[in-house]
Amino acid sequence: MTKSSKDRLPGTIDISPYPDGTWIIRNIRQLSIKAYRIIIGLLIHIGPIGRYRPPNGNFLAYRLLDEAQNKGKIVTASQQPRSKNKDSICDLAKLGQHAAEPWPIFWLRASNASLIGDSLIWRNSKDQICLEQCYGFELEMSIRNSKFIRNSFLENATLLNGSTTSLLTNWTQGTNYYHWIVDALPRISMLEYAPSDTRIIIPSAGAGFVDESMELLDLGDRCIKIESNHVICENFYFMSPTAQVGHWNPYAYSWLQNVFKKHFSKEIPNRRIFFTRRGNRRVPKNIRLIEKLFKKNGFDIIDCGAHPLLQQIQISSSAICVAGIHGAAMTNLLWTPHGIPILEIFESNYLNACYENISIHNSSNYAYIFHDFVDAPQRIEAWISSVCQNQIHS
Repeated sequence: MTKSSKDRLPGTIDISPYPDGTWIIRNIRQLSIKAYRIIIGLLIHIGPIGRYRPPNGNFLAYRLLDEAQNKGKIVTASQQPRSKNKDSICDLAKLGQHAAEPWPIFWLRASNASLIGDSLIWRNSKDQICLEQCYGFELEMSIRNSKFIRNSFLENATLLNGSTTSLLTNWTQGTNYYHWIVDALPRISMLEYAPSDTRIIIPSAGAGFVDESMELLDLGDRCIKIESNHVICENFYFMSPTAQVGHWNPYAYSWLQNVFKKHFSKEIPNRRIFFTRRGNRRVPKNIRLIEKLFKKNGFDIIDCGAHPLLQQIQISSSAICVAGIHGAAMTNLLWTPHGIPILEIFESNYLNACYENISIHNSSNYAYIFHDFVDAPQRIEAWISSVCQNQIHS
């Protein structure tokens, strides 16, 4: 059945219906895997400090802009879409990361708004939760994305007087560098429409780059961290995500580059940079060989997890070329000079165009290689040789 226009955001994005009585059958595998968490959650939350109040569907904050009792504004109705070139990562990944426009960017004020769950999702008087804060990669509502169980048992409400906004969504818990920088921070661009004393809710258990970023933006003194999973805000300023997660987002890229530009390196760019990857997830088996290839050709091997945000910005802005393993460190392409050569190294079965998008915005000379192909070392050396020769002759 074709969905009606009222079940769509402006543009081409479908909104899947909220889970109905068949969700147990359709999500049996997921629920089985997480059964122990559910049981523990019930034991923790049932009792005098908590109460059962499950979500009852979802609502689009965007639609509330038409109601007279709410105050808000569309800041940007749509961004210029990018093209999907044949054989680009965007084309190969098949995630549609070029096609989420129009995506309206807007803010909205609501009185006595309830924020619930570990993501502090806005919930209205009908117990519906805000879709813009808990969508999945395809903007669909599901048991997983709505965190149905964890958002059903609420503590007694904590009251926040005055004006408040929140940077939290399912994607911006402060543990992933890309999602915090690209999905959370650009919402601050709409802070100018809120009172000057508006407080900003940030993750209570975020990584160091969360606090660092707010300090670099001179907003550290306005940030608050909430431990409760149930908050009522006297005046809540909802500032929408500026794009669907992982999608083409020139509004965010430009805003980020503008506000952090004062922290760029003051030196003339002169460094060849390789962003390596540490840890246990998606680290190439041949990472030592890859690092050796770059190091012998004059590249600095950078483990971004070992550097504070300010250093990452300064290192990246001093680059004349950048290569890196696909991962959050490549977010630092935002700070690189426009037009430089970029090489992104992927595992062939894990493709995502979020950093290709940044490179296109920067007019970079972007290329990619799959590290699990047998000829990967030769391809890497060929790219290095080409880049080095071009820089010698330029």
